[in-house]
Amino acid sequence: MYARLLRDFDEDILKIENSEKTLFTIRGCLDYAVDFVNILERLTHLHKKKKIPKDTIDYFKNLFPYVLALDKWRVEYEKKYYSILENDRDNSRINFIKYCKSHNIEAIDLSITPFLQIVKNIEKGSA
Repeated sequence: MYARLLRDFDEDILKIENSEKTLFTIRGCLDYAVDFVNILERLTHLHKKKKIPKDTIDYFKNLFPYVLALDKWRVEYEKKYYSILENDRDNSRINFIKYCKSHNIEAIDLSITPFLQIVKNIEKGSA
């Protein structure tokens, strides 16, 4: 059962990672960030409800700082350009955010990732 669950999460993550190559709009970048957060939200929800062992969430631990950074970028972008307040999306990612806070997980610097370069290219019109 857990092997199947890991495989399903791995497949979902791989699908999103592969979609990075096809990001040509800011809307696509926002969706990419939301998709990643949604996966880790599901995972942390299962962990909170004790439906999965700690080892399962530990398997994906390296992904948390990157996804937290994506989420912070998304929130800031939406606040700046869409007047969407952070609280408008809090319920959709509450377990993920609480898990990160309780485990002292900090966002990485997105400037060291290809994602931020993709966003900058789109904003300049050279995507």
